This record gives sequence, C-alpha cells and structure tokens, in this order.
Amino acid sequence: MTKILTNKIFQRAVVFAIGLALLFIGLTRLLVPKTNSTELALGTKFANGILGEPENTIDVVMLGNSRIYTAICPMDLWDKHGITSYICGTPGQAVSDSVLFLEKACKIQKPKLVILGADNIFDGMGISTYYFSKLKDKVRIFQYHNRWKSLGWEDFYKKPTNDWTDTNKGFNYSTFVSAAPEKPNFMKDKGAPPKEISYVSLRCLKDIQAICASVGAKLLIVSTPNWTSWSVAKNRAMEIMCRDFKIDFVDMNLGQYDAKINWQTDTKDKGDHLNYAGATKVTDIIAEYLHKNYELPDHRKDSKFDAWHKAYESHLVMTNKKPR
Repeated sequence: MTKILTNKIFQRAVVFAIGLALLFIGLTRLLVPKTNSTELALGTKFANGILGEPENTIDVVMLGNSRIYTAICPMDLWDKHGITSYICGTPGQAVSDSVLFLEKACKIQKPKLVILGADNIFDGMGISTYYFSKLKDKVRIFQYHNRWKSLGWEDFYKKPTNDWTDTNKGFNYSTFVSAAPEKPNFMKDKGAPPKEISYVSLRCLKDIQAICASVGAKLLIVSTPNWTSWSVAKNRAMEIMCRDFKIDFVDMNLGQYDAKINWQTDTKDKGDHLNYAGATKVTDIIAEYLHKNYELPDHRKDSKFDAWHKAYESHLVMTNKKPR
C-alpha cells in the first residue's frame, strides 16, 4: 500500500514538473520579442541592431556605455577608410552585459577587432550582479517578464526575427551644446595611485578575451574623453591591467592620443558626453589608429556593401555635411 502511494506521489510530481516546464517554455516563447526593432532585454534596440546586419559583414564591434556611443561615429569610420563597425552600447552598460552583447554579436559576425570602452571596467558591479546577469541570459523569461504589458496578437504566432538594423550603426548623434562649468583639470593629479579594478571586471575581461580568441579578433580598450568620471588614477590602473593582459589601450584624455576636446563647445551635457563636434575629433583619431595598427579591409569598392553607401548618404543628410 505504501509503495503504491509512493509511486502515485512520484507520478504526480513528474506530471507536475513536466506541466510546469511546458508552461515555462510556452511563456518564454510568448514573451520573447518577435523583432529586434523593439527594446530587447539587453538594452536599446539600437545596440541590438547588429543582429539585423548581414552575416560576417561587421569588422569592428564596439562595446560600452553611453560614453562610447556618443564618441565614435561608425559612418565616419566608413567614410575615411571603408571600415564596417557597429556600436553595441547601452546606458550604464555593465561589463558583464558587454560580454553578453559580444556573445550575441559573434553568433552572426566574425569581427577582426573588438573595442571596449574603458569606463565599463569601473562599473562597480558586484559578484551577485555578475551571476544574475549570467542567469538572465540562460533563463530568458527573466529577461522579458515585463513584456506582458505590451503583448500583441503577433506574439502568439510569429517567430522571432532579426529584421532591423540602425542606419547610424549604434551611434547617438547630437549637436546640442552644454559647456562644462569650468576649465577641466581632471587629468592634472599626476601623483594619483592606480584605482582598484574589481575581481568581477577582471573576470569579465577574461571572458571577452576568450570570445575574441574564438573568432580571431583582437581587443582594444579605449577611454573616450570624459570630464566627469575619468581620472589619472583610472588611467594608471588601465595601463597596468592592459600591460598584464597584453591588450592594446588608447586613452584620449591625455598623451599621444589626447583628442584636444574643447569642453565649452564639444560636450552636450557639461562634460559627461560628447556632441558630434567632439565625436568628430575622437573618430578622426580612432580612424587613423585603426588604419595604422590593424589590417581592416576597405569595403568602399565592394558592391556587397552598397547598403553602407546608402547609410552614409543618410548620415550626410542628418549631419548636413557635403560628400567629399
């Protein structure tokens, strides 16, 4: 009798578990966005626009927070050297999310170079946030649980597709000017000790290096000009870390690659982010650095990349620039 009862309990438990799993799978399929033109789990649709790019056409993938997607203009990189690039940048992007973006991008692209914003290394993320980020990526219902508010009929029958890409390739264009309150002196403290880099950031950096190695990409870390958060202490920490990890590092706040930003005219929010005038200075330097240091193909005469010429025409209209 006891054995029969035990078997019944076990059978009911199995049936319940199977039913719960099927419900879980069904809800996940329902909640997953059906197009990458909507706000996906990992930030904005603009960052996810890379999923709509033709396979193996992006040579440079950029990762980082808002300070990278306001500082480097992919369409100007295209104009100067025919470099195809895309910025997978999101506001306040944690370095763990940079890992996930790169994983997604490398499923359809084989970049030759990955650029990581140095700001991400100092995001202050704890170990619990790191593991939760990993969990969300594996258990997708955690990513999309809030989508029930915006469900439509197509969510019940349509399969997910990546049918959209951003003409600006992830770049945020702005001509607004809001000057920094005073002449910046944020890189004057030459005696500052290196800022500590967390274990989590180092672990994520190793993950990024591993992904780069898997597709044959090189890694470059760039500190774009920033008056509000960058410092000599961070610069020294990055120089030490990049030397130890054998990673290329460019700091555009001082030294050889100083972008010579005018903090009265080249920022849109008092020194935190650059406007297009500032981004033009940064992109000019980055374009030449990439051209000289990496073997990136010039696609401007390749008919397979005609869509980039059309995107650049849109860029000219947006920026009111004349073609060269």
